[in-house]
Amino acid sequence: MSFSKRTTHPTLQKSVQAEKLCEKLSYSEKDGFHKIFPDQDYIEISQIHSSAVREAEETIRSKDFNWGGQGNVSLNYNLAEATKAQNILETGVAYGWSSLSFLLFLENRNEGRLVSVDMPFFGVENESDVGCAVPAKLKSRWSLISLPDKDGLPKVFKQMPSIDISHYDSDKSYKGKKWAFPKIWKHLKKEGLLISDDISDNMAFFEFAESVST
Repeated sequence: MSFSKRTTHPTLQKSVQAEKLCEKLSYSEKDGFHKIFPDQDYIEISQIHSSAVREAEETIRSKDFNWGGQGNVSLNYNLAEATKAQNILETGVAYGWSSLSFLLFLENRNEGRLVSVDMPFFGVENESDVGCAVPAKLKSRWSLISLPDKDGLPKVFKQMPSIDISHYDSDKSYKGKKWAFPKIWKHLKKEGLLISDDISDNMAFFEFAESVST
């Protein structure tokens, strides 16, 4: 979900318990990746797609609003590469850094698709700039659904009932995550991955992870 620097996100209520768990269990991106895929090389996206990253940075610098940083774009790329993902779901787009990382991977493979769900808050400006980091040449494999998760995700599941990777970065509230995670999980392939940003905001991710690990 995207928001301007003039907008206060209404769901950012930090959880001390979740933050402590994140501190206790944290790894670097690269180390965390190798915990899952110990035999895979880790690639820095800026090294192999330098022109695409530079173009995205230049586009974003030209904007007069702040939707945050790049996030874990190299991690996204490497997870997609390690799993040979073909069907990718993303919730929350903003500038489109994560979208760009997945689309560059799909372009390299010359197959697959990314479906993204993003609904900026009511009254937020610059809605037409959602996904501005993605160049036109990569958009043929991308569908952007401009709806809230509760309306957008059912549409995704009809289009793409089997998902290799899902990157969640939309409704950051406890209630929103508790609603979305089980529905996304149901449509993940057996070896699929659910990636979530902002897990330190509340205990929703930890509770869900525990519920599916038993």
